Amino acid sequence: MENSNNLPQHLFVYECRGPRSPGTEPALPGFLGLWPEPPFYYLFFDRESESAVKHWIQDQSGWILNGAYSLDYEQWQHVSLSDQRVGPFLIHTGKDEEEPIHPEGGYLIRMNPGLVFGSGLHPTTRGCLLTMAELFKAVPVKTVVDLGTGTGILAIAGALLGATRVVGLDCIPLAVAVALQNVRANHVEERVKLLVARELEVLREPSDLLLMNIEWPCLREVLRGSEWRRYPRVIMSGFLAAQWKEFEAMLPSGHRVERRTSIEDWMTAVISGMF
Repeated sequence: MENSNNLPQHLFVYECRGPRSPGTEPALPGFLGLWPEPPFYYLFFDRESESAVKHWIQDQSGWILNGAYSLDYEQWQHVSLSDQRVGPFLIHTGKDEEEPIHPEGGYLIRMNPGLVFGSGLHPTTRGCLLTMAELFKAVPVKTVVDLGTGTGILAIAGALLGATRVVGLDCIPLAVAVALQNVRANHVEERVKLLVARELEVLREPSDLLLMNIEWPCLREVLRGSEWRRYPRVIMSGFLAAQWKEFEAMLPSGHRVERRTSIEDWMTAVISGMF
């Protein structure tokens, strides 16, 4: 029996450890996807598959099966079955056959998070959506890059707000596959392009706005580099208020905090460069 987002109600997760990513993903019945967190790799199935996974691992040099878990889908991805309003956005994660009430004067986002983080309910995602809505009203934004796009929710929001070109990057192929489904469900595939990539360096030209709603260790790593500084404005989230001083100290000379907000102790900031 499947849930409203066409995923099984029950998941079987196999935690593997290995020195490198597998050459190919397992072609096994019930396989849903692979989530890499090197040196750990998580295989998702819709049925019990431990013996098949053990057999597949034999062909992966240096891999071992660390653990096997079973859990309800709701334990993995907290998804509301009712429509959620975030500023001008109405986020619909209900059944496909249920027609949501279109927000008058707002934007409807159809969202299937699948196995990927980013249903629109986390405080960092809400903070980014609200900040984007404010920023698009205040300044012209025609081109957007979304680093760590996940389900694609922020990339989709950028297109709905009026951006003519949005590029979403994620280093996890499973995330890009889910994001592509959501982009198509929201009919913005002409404006939103998705790439499997980890670094901003894969893009030749910067855009008007860079979005980075990523985990604090990853955000800190990006901040130490210089590529993000080419963007006139950057919306950053994924860190707590207790980390604000460290975050602010990492901003280079010539950049300032244009605005900031906090939702449930999670921070979202707009950083602008002086060009």
